[in-house]
Amino acid sequence: MSTEPPTLRRLQRGLESIYRLDLEVDVSDFLCDEELARAHDPQGIRREMLLVSQDDQDEVRLALYVDDAVLARLAESHPSRWILGDAFDAYCVGLEGVSHFVYLAYHGGSGRPVTELELELQAEVDKFVSASLAVHRLPHADAIMGAIRRRLFQAPSYLDAPETERGERYRTANQLASRYAVRLEQLFRSEHGVVRMLAEARRFYRLSQPEKIAEALREAA
Repeated sequence: MSTEPPTLRRLQRGLESIYRLDLEVDVSDFLCDEELARAHDPQGIRREMLLVSQDDQDEVRLALYVDDAVLARLAESHPSRWILGDAFDAYCVGLEGVSHFVYLAYHGGSGRPVTELELELQAEVDKFVSASLAVHRLPHADAIMGAIRRRLFQAPSYLDAPETERGERYRTANQLASRYAVRLEQLFRSEHGVVRMLAEARRFYRLSQPEKIAEALREAA
């Protein structure tokens, strides 16, 4: 079991605050160790995984794995430096795992099915929104926000080849989120930008997968 649950709990509370969620679960209670994770990833190439299983009574069980090196990197860096410091990669890995957990916990409570593409798309959007909000009070925040978007969506690297199902899913999610992030950035730059961007992000969060894709593909104003 990881020794750093407060770090992931902080990320969960951040997402709950952004999207106005009130979950009755704590990600810290669902962490699994490396041994279980490697049973699903024998090559040990994935630094975060959300494991989902369903029993005969249709009860869904969740377990989240985040590499200890990622958690250690976050723990040794103050949260205020996660976005602008050299812990940004670790921040994105940790947030992605927590994003998956929060999204399934939220929608699972209402019995709504969630697809893997939907999870990946929302996680990419979550990275952009949460990182942007973390810097929105800084001088030249709009320029920093643009730099964050480019860092997330320009020339990303992937573990899975493009011809694989998982590789295609990750690339599709990134491309859709990249388009949607442009719209969010435009809202941020407008009058009452943070309020408008948050309202739009909260609306998007509650859409179905087809609706999210349609929104991402809609041309920015």
